[in-house]
Amino acid sequence: MLCAQRGYKCVIVMAEPFSVERRKLMRFMGAKVIITPKAGKGTGMVAKAKELSQKHGWFLCSQFENEASAAFHKATTGPEILADFEGQRLDYFVLGYGTGGTFAGAGAAIKAERSDVKIVLGEPEAAPLLKSGTKSSAMLMARQLARTRPSPPTRSRDGLRISSLRSWRRAWKPSAMTSTSPFQARAPSKAPRCWPGPSAFSQASLAVPPCGLRSRRQRRPRRAPSSLP
Repeated sequence: MLCAQRGYKCVIVMAEPFSVERRKLMRFMGAKVIITPKAGKGTGMVAKAKELSQKHGWFLCSQFENEASAAFHKATTGPEILADFEGQRLDYFVLGYGTGGTFAGAGAAIKAERSDVKIVLGEPEAAPLLKSGTKSSAMLMARQLARTRPSPPTRSRDGLRISSLRSWRRAWKPSAMTSTSPFQARAPSKAPRCWPGPSAFSQASLAVPPCGLRSRRQRRPRRAPSSLP
């Protein structure tokens, strides 16, 4: 969102199991999305991003190692939650995580003011990020803070696998950086047939449902059965 607002070129490296909705949203805002193989998991994704940044001289956010993420949430998100619960009871702080920056930063700020608050970290059983192999300083801070337990072993990560991966690649190739603006909308090929409004109600208009929708019986009148000889 920042790159789209300021006009920067943005390249996102994502592992194959990530949702297709994320790819669509990022490409819609003008980013170029590069997909890494599923077998590489999070480690392969980070390695590819570092390789591209060194090869082309790009700026790499390094969100898995950048402690500024946790520091920002400690200075903003945590105090905001405490302000919303001022004078009220706050028992649990529950959330998921990606890099762990929000969890570590906001959790540290909340614990500093209310030591009795219990902080809970959740992750999908079929896709535990703690087992991805990607080390994160923010995640280490979160684990020390909340004493999280690793998820039980699972047979596979097929919970995030999409059956039609080939259709993804045909429809969403990493070529979003073109001269065409991603915000250009296509005009409808044919305007829908709709009622003109309540004032135009008549016996003739009542025979046409809204937006040209007709039942099978209206489109094709049912023939009367022929008489047997």
